[in-house]
This record gives sequence, structure tokens and C-alpha cells, in this order.
Amino acid sequence: MQILLLVAFLATFNVNYAQRYGSNIIDVNIIDVKPEDFHGNEGVLLVEFHDPTSPTIPTLDAIAATLKGVVRVVSCDVTANPNFAENNGLRLYSGGEDSALGVTSLEEVISEALNAVNLLVQKRMPKPKTKPKSKEEKKFKPSKKSSANFVVELSEKNFNEVLNESSDPFLVAFVAPWCGHCKKLEPEFEEAAKELSSGGVDVKLGLVDATQNERLSSEYNVKGFPTIKLFKNGKAEDYQGSREKAGIVNFMLSLAGPPKVLQLTSQEKFDLKCDGDARICLVAFLPHILDTSADGRKKELDMLGRVAKDLMGARVSVVWVESGAQSDLQNVLLGESWSSFPAAAVLSTGKAVSTMFMGAWTESKIKKFANPGSKYNGLQKLSSPLSVIKQEEWDGQDAELEFEEEFSLSDLMGDEDL
Repeated sequence: MQILLLVAFLATFNVNYAQRYGSNIIDVNIIDVKPEDFHGNEGVLLVEFHDPTSPTIPTLDAIAATLKGVVRVVSCDVTANPNFAENNGLRLYSGGEDSALGVTSLEEVISEALNAVNLLVQKRMPKPKTKPKSKEEKKFKPSKKSSANFVVELSEKNFNEVLNESSDPFLVAFVAPWCGHCKKLEPEFEEAAKELSSGGVDVKLGLVDATQNERLSSEYNVKGFPTIKLFKNGKAEDYQGSREKAGIVNFMLSLAGPPKVLQLTSQEKFDLKCDGDARICLVAFLPHILDTSADGRKKELDMLGRVAKDLMGARVSVVWVESGAQSDLQNVLLGESWSSFPAAAVLSTGKAVSTMFMGAWTESKIKKFANPGSKYNGLQKLSSPLSVIKQEEWDGQDAELEFEEEFSLSDLMGDEDL
């Protein structure tokens, strides 16, 4: 009876309200309407809950006119409907679910309403028939990454495993193929992930196609697109920050610990950390492990880590190599006759220039030397392309000297010769 009553009111308009706000808004000011009546609606409802003593949303009539024939806009006087006494502002009802809208501008409300329509349509679309998967196809595959290998593609198959394996902050965007805002977000996400990866910080970015992973979308209360969630310490929270690269990078850097100072053991690592027109790279050449100790090297790396953390916002990457391990790189940046270590140089592959560090080996002086805010003295054009050969990473241990077996003089010469 209650639903029939609501339907009857949705089919007619209140004259007084129509005169105030326009004939595109349905006035439902009846005591018998309950929350489940709105949930029983088959389409999408946009409901304005208001108190006659308080100002209503000024754009409501324009919203209703724009959405006419697509989304029904309803006004509900909470003073006349005690069942909604706690409600206030705009609320979307769709597919048995509802969510409050924290926006009131025409463009933002229209966008949220159309997202709800699209999501409802996607849910109703019949699933395409597919042939049964083979045993090989059914096997779990590790998290797949995008073509640029920086944003992790997540699905219902790998979501829990990937996030459970990671103790790092994980920013996940739930997107839809038809969503215009998502198409704008994805390249920004990709560039932000690339920047964070090259900085060596322990944070990750991921994407979920919500239309193909409805269970995940429902579990995390995804109502519109894109919806971005921050996963940290096993908990998810809404991300309300910038959707542009710079804002995403700054937000994630604020959550990250000290960046990793990578050892250059391949050309791929060099390109990841040091390549790019706007990036500065500090390359530290540390003494050979035979000339120091594991503890001594770890102290140097801890110091370089602090330098890297302080220079994260300045787009400075910090890497290290063992003296003599990358002779081509060392000869170009330090010169063929250089023999004193530790040593360092800064370089820009985009501008093809570099300069050597000539001061005392202290944290403050190295930080000042590498900071782009300081004037780089002695910049020189790179004499040749920079190449890094593939080698094993340092295992964190002291070097083990190999001693040859000792022989006595008699073993070598025989007793009769002595």
C-alpha cells in the first residue's frame, strides 16, 4: 500500500511546490513514505531532503530539468516525514542502495547521477557467454601491470593476495570503461606511479575495472566513478585528494618512508632512476667491499637514504655503485684516473650534462651539492652515452677472501733438493 501511495505521488505533482521550484521536481510530503519505499524504486532516484525553515539547494530545479526523463528528482520535507528526520541534503537511490552526495553544483550532481545510471545499466546487462576455461587459464596469475609497468591492474582474482602481500600504502582507483573522468585519471595515475617508482618509495597505485569486478565494487561501496580508495594497514578509506599527477605524488610521498637507494646493477635500473628530462640523478661511488666492511657500507647507505628522503620533492634520485664495478659509467662521470672513494657526481640525462662532487664527504655537503636549488658548478657535457652492465647485487655481507693452499718448500722442490 505504501509503495502504491508513493507511486501515485510520483505520478502527480504538488501545485504549490511546482510553482516554487518548477514542474520537473516531484514533491513527496506524505507521512506514510518510508526509506524502503525509495529503495523499492526500479530506476535511479535523486531525493532532496529539506527542512522548510532552511534554504533548499538553489540548483535543484536546473538539476531536475537536466535529468528529466533520465533520473527522477524528488523533494522530501523531513518535518512532514518523521521517517526521514535524520536525513539532510541530496541522496541517490539506485538498485536497492543509497548514498549521500557531498556536492551541490549542477555539474557535479549531474555527473554523480549519470554515474549511478551507468552502473545500474551495467549491472543489468546480460553476461556474455564464454567457453569454459582450461586448467591453465584457471591458474592464478600474478598481478598484471599496465603497458608501462607502473600501475598494477587488480581484479577479484588477485586483489586480496596483492594487497595482503603489501604492507605499503596502496592507492586503488575503481574505474569504468565508459567513464570520462576515469579516462582523464588513468594517464595521471600512470605518470604518478612512474614518478613514485623512480623515486624508490614504498607506495603503489592500482586500478580496478569495476564493471568486470562487481563483487569488489559492492564490497568497497563504489557508487560512482572514479572512486579512489587508500588501503593502508589492512584498512580502506576514501581518498578525497587531487586527481592530477603532482597532487597524487605529493600525497603518496607524505605516507612513504625513506626511499630506497638502489644499487645500479642493470641498464634498466639506471633508466628507471636517472632517465628523464626533468630528473637529476646523484650517483655515489662507494669503496669496494674489500676496502671497507658491511657495517661501514650500510652506514654510507643509511646516510644516502636520508639525503634521498630530503630531496624527494626536488625530483632527485639517489643511486650507488661499487667502485670499479661499472667502469664505463665511472670513467665518464669521474674520469679514468680517479681513484679516491667514496665519490659522487650528479647528472641530467635529459640535458646530457654532469659534474663531480669535490667537497668533504659529509651528509650536509652532499645534500647541498645534489639539491637543484644550488648552483651546479663545473657542469660538463657527457663525453659518451652512459651504460650499465648487468651484475649481481651486493648481498649485504662482508667480503670473504679466498686464500690459496699453502705448500711447504719440500713439497715444491723435493727433499733431495734441500
